[in-house]
Amino acid sequence: MLEYQGEPCIMCGKTFTEDDDIVVCPECGTPYHRACWKEQGACINTVLHETGQSWMEQHKETLRARRREEKQLEEEEQAEEREREGQPRDGMSAMLDGVRINPNNPTLGLDPDEDFDGVPLRSLAEFVSTNRLYYLPLFRVMKKYSRKATHNLISFFVPELYFANRKMWGAGLLVVFVNLFLNIPYLIVSAMSYYNVTIPWANVDTEGFQSIYRICWIAGCALKVICFLFSNYWYYKYSVRKIRAIRKRGGSEEVLRKEGGTSFVNVILMIVIELAASFAMMMMIMLL
Repeated sequence: MLEYQGEPCIMCGKTFTEDDDIVVCPECGTPYHRACWKEQGACINTVLHETGQSWMEQHKETLRARRREEKQLEEEEQAEEREREGQPRDGMSAMLDGVRINPNNPTLGLDPDEDFDGVPLRSLAEFVSTNRLYYLPLFRVMKKYSRKATHNLISFFVPELYFANRKMWGAGLLVVFVNLFLNIPYLIVSAMSYYNVTIPWANVDTEGFQSIYRICWIAGCALKVICFLFSNYWYYKYSVRKIRAIRKRGGSEEVLRKEGGTSFVNVILMIVIELAASFAMMMMIMLL
């Protein structure tokens, strides 16, 4: 029985080898040498019998704890090496600590049971689906150092399309309509300049209008900077929240992959919504 090799017999203390004759307790699954079982006549692992646990479950948890300790030790050694080289211990260089690039391992060699606000890493890996090499290490840095501000260049230029691609419709639509509101002065100027439309209630030459125009432009830039800094954090919190909801209703790994990941169709829909909203706002301005 290969799964017992290297484990100790709790009766005699000797480790099991490939050649040993092994028997297991029919109730809790604790392994013994056949001779030890015959000598004792019954299972002596009373703790498992009292708690109703099985030896295999306890063994798997012990292996997971051992792997976590090994990973932690490895990451500490990598962090110490960075310090010796003059790199910051809590910098973004910590992202790849413990990572192993393996296309057959969705958690990149990291502990699949590592907890992220009540969600295991394996579930995050399934939900993120694409670009795991970027997001999983980044999420670990966010959790470990309580970091919220990171860098997302796509979100600086087209935050609404980034959110749509990651199926964050609430955030995407909010950005679209906030931008639409902030672009009203620009749309007024465009309507008067390019379509020769007279808008009696909007005098673009006044100092007041110019001030509003500048304020809206600055606010639009500030919105881009905020999305640039916090989009990754919002995506992390969104992922955790969605995974909890999926697990609560009994969703499988397949459901995680289906409701997570990315969607190019969503990007196209968001572009259509944005263009339609801008056109509608332009028409309203021209008809008022």
